[in-house]
Amino acid sequence: MKKPIRVLNLKKFENSHEISKKIDKYDDLIYELYQVRNPLKKVKSKNDPKFKQFIKNLPNNKKQTKPGTWFYFPWNKTLVSYLPEDLHQELRTARNKEVVSSIAQDKLYNATIAIAGLSVGSHAAMVLSMSGIAKHLKIADGDKISGTNLNRLHFDFLDIGQNKAERTAEYIYQNNPYADIKIFRQGVTEKNIDNFLSAVDILIDEMDNLMMKVRIRQKARQKKIPVLMATDNGNGIILDIERYDRDPKYPIFHGRVSLPKNIGLALLRHKDPKAWSKLSSKIIGTEFMEEDLQKSLIAIGQTINHVPQLGIAAVMSGSILAMTVKMILTTDHLKSGKYVFSPISTLDSDFQKKDAIKQRQKTLKQLNNLLDI
Repeated sequence: MKKPIRVLNLKKFENSHEISKKIDKYDDLIYELYQVRNPLKKVKSKNDPKFKQFIKNLPNNKKQTKPGTWFYFPWNKTLVSYLPEDLHQELRTARNKEVVSSIAQDKLYNATIAIAGLSVGSHAAMVLSMSGIAKHLKIADGDKISGTNLNRLHFDFLDIGQNKAERTAEYIYQNNPYADIKIFRQGVTEKNIDNFLSAVDILIDEMDNLMMKVRIRQKARQKKIPVLMATDNGNGIILDIERYDRDPKYPIFHGRVSLPKNIGLALLRHKDPKAWSKLSSKIIGTEFMEEDLQKSLIAIGQTINHVPQLGIAAVMSGSILAMTVKMILTTDHLKSGKYVFSPISTLDSDFQKKDAIKQRQKTLKQLNNLLDI
């Protein structure tokens, strides 16, 4: 994948490159920026003298009439005009004001976040970007987008066959062409893991490979990097926070599985699916799972091939992960542990009834017996 091309000479570039679409919304954007900066001095049109004076006074407007920056996106041959980075960031985070202070917003924007696994991880990356967080991103995934991914990914059938990390980067670049994105197209490996975690503030782990989930935590613990993981849980999610920045001795996976003794099971997914399922279920915590997810695990190999995952939960995961990143970077309140976000338990009026509780306990017991937990 090629990165966006910053165009310095517009006429020369247009004569030498194939352009399928040209988008110039500079006037609208700068007009909107004026309204953001002057809530008590509204103007009715772009011809208003106040607005014209505003344009003249822009610090980037000394030698040109439009202090914008053109970017060309090679993947769709589109040429787009953006505001300069400082104005671009100011405009797109304007609605963050008061909820997020300007000092906090600067800290959030300049953070470096690593995301391993770009299914659920793609939602985290996109929400971080749209929120004006993490100009610097490291994203890793060796998988391609498939048809069965599209019930939960922010892509469409035109994207099938594309690398998940590359497609995620394209989305973010079009939102913020000033982003600094390092793509690891092979996913996280033993060869690139140190590079992937170099100078990282927070790691988000959404990989499926259990062995690499352990290895990346071992490395993160050495480097004192906090680790976040969101797991689809039927209609909700389970959030894991491991604050290795606070406590480098904090146990991997909260000490729920013994390492390295049991980690050999991580390599047995195809040879011994039950052993793999037992280990992964202990890491997630069957007691935290929604009943629908418990039932699906019981049905694997009988009526279904894979653990069901819903777009509802995947999108929720992205939002919760981004919020958690924000809190870690701007407050000191978050502790290591497991956090369950369950809309069903809040919205379903029958959830706390005795019969429903008894049925959930029965299903949990059935699952634990099946997994020998």
